[in-house]
Amino acid sequence: MYYIIYTLFISIFFSINSEIIGVFEHFRNGARVPGYFIDEYPEGEYWDMFKVHWYNTGELTEIGLRMQYILGYQNRVKYKSILSEMYDPTQILIFSTDRYRTIYSAQAHIQGMFPAGTGRKIDPWQIKASEPPMPITPLMQKEVVNLGLNVLPENVQIVPIHIFKKDSIEHLINLDITCDKLKENIKKSKVNEHLNEFYKKLNNTYGEQLMEMFNENSTKFLFNFDKVFKFTAEFLTDYVNNRNLTILKKYGIDIKEFYDLCMEFKLIFLFEKKFNELVAQYSASPNFRLILNWMEKKIKLNQKKEVFNHYDDPKMVVYSGSDLTMAPFELFMKTAFGTPLIYPLFASNIVFEVHKKDNVEKPTYNDYHIEYYINGELHLNVSFNVFKYIIEKTLISDQEINRFCYPQLEKNEGFMIVAVIIAIVFVIILIGRFFCYKNKKSYRKRNNPELKRYDSLA
Repeated sequence: MYYIIYTLFISIFFSINSEIIGVFEHFRNGARVPGYFIDEYPEGEYWDMFKVHWYNTGELTEIGLRMQYILGYQNRVKYKSILSEMYDPTQILIFSTDRYRTIYSAQAHIQGMFPAGTGRKIDPWQIKASEPPMPITPLMQKEVVNLGLNVLPENVQIVPIHIFKKDSIEHLINLDITCDKLKENIKKSKVNEHLNEFYKKLNNTYGEQLMEMFNENSTKFLFNFDKVFKFTAEFLTDYVNNRNLTILKKYGIDIKEFYDLCMEFKLIFLFEKKFNELVAQYSASPNFRLILNWMEKKIKLNQKKEVFNHYDDPKMVVYSGSDLTMAPFELFMKTAFGTPLIYPLFASNIVFEVHKKDNVEKPTYNDYHIEYYINGELHLNVSFNVFKYIIEKTLISDQEINRFCYPQLEKNEGFMIVAVIIAIVFVIILIGRFFCYKNKKSYRKRNNPELKRYDSLA
């Protein structure tokens, strides 16, 4: 209740005209083919548990690509005040996790932001110069004619996508697996209790129907996490892609009610079993630290009235990820500000906008505010000062993450430091002994007549 009243108050307070000076967007990949069990289908073709036929396990569908294009086009319209019609590498920076579905999503998203017909053109005198250094065949000549003055067919634009290192991003996502203390924290939570309650509810609602439809001998499979995970994931993918699910009606299962049950399971999985607030706090802190630094840099430049943008200082930063990369962001914001948790369906997005009040000659941090959206719905509107203070209180340092999760690494680092110090001291002692010996020998020569005579004979 406090969160709702506070958000309403602060949004009214900041509803004074303002300009957007920076945007951070993180979206989930578009709708895809079920892909949780790729190893079972190496050929990439199979019938799922609902008798739906699929190809290209785990990759984007036509609907998924279209979702992302539309989402990107919406951004083109909404953020036209900060982005040029034509792609400018100093204005926007796009990252993707190292997954085909997220890279495809990023490409489709960018096509929406910079659609066909908006690309570059060449001058007539450049046509000949643009030919590659080889004999032009009739087929190539035909394509040159078709291109006209367009650099690329349909006058499309090409935008680079930066790929996160797989080990770094997955390391953060999988802290619930790799960090023993966080693993224990999840085990001690009420997630298993909540799962058991869900299993009973599912069994009581459609146990007999599902047992018959999946050709099981009993309803015990409804109490097995992996099996429930598989059929709920496949159903939701079929549902979003508008595939034929009449098999459910055949067995007396209401599709809308079953959808709600599957969503209930996914919420428990994502926000309790895979992550919880503590796990997300550790997982998302490195990213929030980067985002906060980027916001502050944009504000400082704006205060100086510097409009120049650099590759490392874009007006918009875009992350293409999955539900597993979005969940820690939502949980982190819940921990910090009490904002709600909303399951990230395909092509969902979360957005942070940095705003500045209009008509302020010498703006201070209080003249800037942050708006936080989930799927276009405003959930937080707060001054940058407050945002920065609360985020910094919630952040966990990289050192603390390593100390908490991987104490052995810290011990090893300590051992290495001690070993290096000992080695340095040893080298210094050797060098010292060498010079002492040399000085002694020199002193003996200077003060020993026999040695002097020997040197002269030599």
